[in-house]
Amino acid sequence: MASPSSHIAAISFQVKRCEPELVVPAKPTPREVKKLTEIDSQPGTRFQVPVIWFYKNSRNNNSDGRDPVKVIR
Repeated sequence: MASPSSHIAAISFQVKRCEPELVVPAKPTPREVKKLTEIDSQPGTRFQVPVIWFYKNSRNNNSDGRDPVKVIR
């Protein structure tokens, strides 16, 4: 199997560096307060908690035809 880099062609181009220029908005930036939704205003959604879930393995490896999604729920 060929490596991914063997399919990439080298590109060469020139860059002209100019003096920095300030670009201003076409119209003033709105100054307003946006209210959070009910979901966003809950403290539990403002941070992440690293969690690893472990599920007990069925001894019969789902041979009874049960839907794995329903088993987990």
